[in-house]
Amino acid sequence: MSTVKLRAGNLARSWFYLGSFFRVVGMVLCLASPDKAHANAAPLTHPDGFKMGIATHFAQGQGRPPTHIPLMAKNGWLALRDEAFWSHTERTLGVFVMPELVQAALVSAKSSGVSTLLLLGYGHPIHTQGAKPTTREQRAAFTRYATFVAERTRHLVDTIEVWNEWDIDIGGGAAGRPEDYIALLREAVPAIRLAAPGIKIIGGSATPEGVDRGYLRQLISMGLLDLVDGISVHPYVWSRTKSTPNDAADWVQKLLLYTRGKPLHVTEIGWPTHKALSLRSAGVSEQSQRDYVCATVQLLQAVPTVKSVYFYGLLDVGSDDRNPEHRFGLIRQNGEPRPAFAVNACKPLTPG
Repeated sequence: MSTVKLRAGNLARSWFYLGSFFRVVGMVLCLASPDKAHANAAPLTHPDGFKMGIATHFAQGQGRPPTHIPLMAKNGWLALRDEAFWSHTERTLGVFVMPELVQAALVSAKSSGVSTLLLLGYGHPIHTQGAKPTTREQRAAFTRYATFVAERTRHLVDTIEVWNEWDIDIGGGAAGRPEDYIALLREAVPAIRLAAPGIKIIGGSATPEGVDRGYLRQLISMGLLDLVDGISVHPYVWSRTKSTPNDAADWVQKLLLYTRGKPLHVTEIGWPTHKALSLRSAGVSEQSQRDYVCATVQLLQAVPTVKSVYFYGLLDVGSDDRNPEHRFGLIRQNGEPRPAFAVNACKPLTPG
């Protein structure tokens, strides 16, 4: 979840293959002809506490919690995902202070009835020289930070997610090894539970690339399911040849073959609305983004064990119309909500 999440190689694969077809018909195939696996997708009824949320990035200085969180709640978004960065929390070695931006967001969310998923990461400039914590000393330092955050936020946070996308090279050097991530969980998770009894802890935060090469399977074989309360995944499909909400739901469905009934949390997914970088690259229209958000929520809440979905992200983060990272927002840079922001206006899918 770095400020820039543009994934290498994605731009070469894109909407060119679907071309103007999806620009004309939008969600016709997805809404009118869902495959049999999703024919019974339910309306937005939040079964078993299913959460619809947004990755807000208030910790990165994006947006204003007192303004945007009540607006989220008004439009049907009753969950958010944000972060308490290690480097922001321990600016002086051994001295921990909750970042003001994070604290403000947590308090505002609580008062607005919006649940919070708080991410813990990334590398520390002194403890790990910005890389992932992989030594005994580094894991101990991370655990001290995680314990502090858990204790200080235990009445404000519903779920803690340990690290983000360990399987690729963001937020702390090169892509991490699954055994190092499991070692981190083995130290940090028990400490978090002691500091904040009852809080849910999720982990994995696997990317499509990681899942495709077996990273999540490796984590599970090493004991992931016994360590956490749920598994977080990021089924980004927007830049792949198969790139509809049905494809995202199919991707998640396949995880059920080996996740053994463990709750699944889609902690990042989204469709950018940037303009074409070339004939081989483009985003979706704002109307298609809205249709895709609605369909994604309804399809995923029909997948057994999926408990939440968080869209990336709340706001556009830049002014470049041709940069997909700048156009994931459900709210434009000028502050105007895009159609996709009004998730409470979504209509049920029509079985085909």
